[in-house]
Amino acid sequence: MSVLLQYVDTRTAFQFFHTITGRLAGVDARAVFYVDPTFHDEQTLATVAAAFDDRRTG
Repeated sequence: MSVLLQYVDTRTAFQFFHTITGRLAGVDARAVFYVDPTFHDEQTLATVAAAFDDRRTG
């Protein structure tokens, strides 16, 4: 996710992640996405996190 966020604005990234997670849920699939929290500000992280059902750190 961090690489995508380097090249597009946060809103576009959110829309992409929201679409992808919706399609994955539609076929009952699971996926893991990783974002490096040291590369992004808190607002960006909170915005894109809203596209995901489960968020874990660590």
